[in-house]
Amino acid sequence: MIGPWAKGRYQQAPQLIGTLEPEYEKIAAALGWVDQGRELIAATEDKFEQARTAHPEFAGKTITLGARTSEGYGAYVSGTGRVTFVELLGFRNNPAVQAKATEDFSVPVSRENLGLLNADLTVMTPIGVPLFATALDSNRCTADICSS
Repeated sequence: MIGPWAKGRYQQAPQLIGTLEPEYEKIAAALGWVDQGRELIAATEDKFEQARTAHPEFAGKTITLGARTSEGYGAYVSGTGRVTFVELLGFRNNPAVQAKATEDFSVPVSRENLGLLNADLTVMTPIGVPLFATALDSNRCTADICSS
C-alpha cells in the first residue's frame, strides 16, 4: 500500500498489498524454493519462541511504538510490521493507541495528548528530525508522556 502521505497523488487508488511475512510462501514458490521458504518461516517462528521463552516478562506488557516527525508525533497500530514484531515477542499494543486506529498504519498524536503514548514500554524514534534527544529535551515530550 502506498502510505497515507501519498493520498490524493494518484488518479487511481494503489493496489493494497499485505505485509511481507504472509508473502514469503508465495515468493519461495515463485523462486522454486518451497522447502527453503518453509524452513525460513519455521526458523523465524522458532526464534520468536526462543525470545518469548527467554523473556517471559514481555508477556502481556503494553507497548507503544511511535515516531516524532517534522509534523509531530504518531503511534503505530496493530497489523503493521513494527507492531507485529513486538506482539510476536509477547507485548500487547497500547490499547489507547489501538482504540484510535483507522485504516492507516499509525495514528497522529497531538502535543496535548502525548499521554496517549504512555505504556509499560514506550519506544519513540525520530523520522526526519534532528537529534532525538535534543528534540525530546526541547519540547519536554518525556515529561508529558510520563505525567499522564
